[in-house]
Amino acid sequence: MIPGEGGLTPAYHAWKDTENQSSGYEVSNYTADRQFFFVAAQMWRANYREEALRNQVYTDPHTTARYRVDGALFNIPEFYDAFPEIQPGDALYRNVSEKQIIW
Repeated sequence: MIPGEGGLTPAYHAWKDTENQSSGYEVSNYTADRQFFFVAAQMWRANYREEALRNQVYTDPHTTARYRVDGALFNIPEFYDAFPEIQPGDALYRNVSEKQIIW
């Protein structure tokens, strides 16, 4: 299983289903979608001391914060819709054949 992607994809679609229903104003989808992925990445910001990171890897079944972002966002097709400037050859690009879609 790709870390984090299993929950992020349904969260994105649930958010899209309710988007703009209660705000009273329209936000461009381009801007709103980008904001969703920015927030998803920002919620996992963390700094680890090397010893703490090593301890987490050995004792916690969950992946570290970095891979909850780097290992998940790039598997979600809507991520690339929100960031069309990401192209093959870019560090943030993952080929379709390499993406693992869970939901």
